[in-house]
Amino acid sequence: MLENYEKCPWCSSTVFEPCLGEPRFSSEVNHYLSSFAEKMLLSEPELLNSLREYRCLECGTFFLNPWFNEESGKWLFGEEKSVHRAGWSEFYSDIRTEHNKKYGLAQAFLEFMGSNGLGVTEYYEMGCPVFGFFVPFSKISAGAPLTKNLEVNLEENYYFFARKFLGGNDWGKRSLIRLFLRLGLMFTSKSGQVFKAIHHMQVKLKNRNSKTYGKITQRHGNLLIHQAIQGIKRIGYIEHDEPFFWGKACFGEITSCKNTLIGTVGVDSTSLEKLNGYNTRGRLIALHNFLDHVAKPRELLNDLCLKCEFVLVVTHRMSVVGKQHRFILNENLLKYAAENNYKIFDITESLYELAGFDVGSDDLFYLIKVT
Repeated sequence: MLENYEKCPWCSSTVFEPCLGEPRFSSEVNHYLSSFAEKMLLSEPELLNSLREYRCLECGTFFLNPWFNEESGKWLFGEEKSVHRAGWSEFYSDIRTEHNKKYGLAQAFLEFMGSNGLGVTEYYEMGCPVFGFFVPFSKISAGAPLTKNLEVNLEENYYFFARKFLGGNDWGKRSLIRLFLRLGLMFTSKSGQVFKAIHHMQVKLKNRNSKTYGKITQRHGNLLIHQAIQGIKRIGYIEHDEPFFWGKACFGEITSCKNTLIGTVGVDSTSLEKLNGYNTRGRLIALHNFLDHVAKPRELLNDLCLKCEFVLVVTHRMSVVGKQHRFILNENLLKYAAENNYKIFDITESLYELAGFDVGSDDLFYLIKVT
């Protein structure tokens, strides 16, 4: 189930050496690694110790060798642990939490692009459908209720999604039931809570009359944010299967991530082959913690850069990368951009400062400008 690889996963160089000193990967065991250790009849420490760290002398990539072969990758991510916990956790947070970090970063990204004259007319994501900016973007474009502290109330979110996606202004009993069947059941485990919430919403909505929602509290960059989101004419999800990433078997509580994305947020599904490589101006493809799960990451990035003007790569900061990832994106991404004469910007600090968050994030944000 483990395979000794002869080449660097990023540049295919055969020249690499063992890493000495402090580990680059996290030494913590998670539920993915725990299941894999059990499958191999190894203890968790034995599995971690067997996944040894190396550094490519050509591109600087840190990677593990030996590591899962393709068959075991499909078993782990497609069968045994087919649900992407981090993705669904982000989705539930986008919908119902009061302090939403992803929502703030989505706003900050739009503000950054707008303030630097980097117009985006098409926005696509590849990877986990419910992990990126789709839900925050849909809220911003429709005027979801915000506050200066980027707080979003659960009740207001249900109201917003129902009005936007599940029946317009028809607030009859049928609309409310549709709402909670398609959203409410995803966030509660007891049916009694759902029907209690339905009754509560009926009373609240009856008392609201024609009150208008969606006014956004003024803050720095507000105009830039809305100009940027209004400039995006198409938002789409690019389907792409990988043996070391969660796929079609990834379900939340009642439906798949892809069906949730299309049915709830209204995002179009497409493929990389269907995107033309001629009129790429203003097209951005975002990879939210996806590229380090790809079997041939450099080749995929080459294909993406032929189909867009911008690539947003969100990746894990070193030392928090679990060993269910084969490699770490670090200076190899910077070298890749330089070799191809692309511009690359580390926009992590900019986004966190614009959003008003501490910069000590587990994620790094890199923006590649192709043309």
